[in-house]
Amino acid sequence: MFQLGMAYYAPIRCSELPRYYRENLKAVDVVMIRAAPMDRHGYFSFGPNTSHLAAVCERAKTVIVEVNRNMPYCFGGFENGIRISHVDMIVEGENPPIGQMPSPTPLLPERKCFTIFCQITPHA
Repeated sequence: MFQLGMAYYAPIRCSELPRYYRENLKAVDVVMIRAAPMDRHGYFSFGPNTSHLAAVCERAKTVIVEVNRNMPYCFGGFENGIRISHVDMIVEGENPPIGQMPSPTPLLPERKCFTIFCQITPHA
């Protein structure tokens, strides 16, 4: 992929992504993002995917929001959604479930550590 010019590597921390996109991304013709349904204040939540989507939307000429009723609405973030006035088109999606990683079964050392922790930690 690198040899074909289809990918590149940029060592960057996740927290630096919004600034990186604002300063380095040329104008994008279209961005299509999946979001939770609009709230009563006119905002679509990006759900748990809030790291850089607002910055990408700022760089786009056209913003399309695909509404997924299964996307969780995440509160309390900064740049965690987009206002209807900044959206050009809305698409009603098929509402696929949001993927989840299964919880691993704790191994014996982890269970022992947890047991000791519970014994020495006062319960509220």
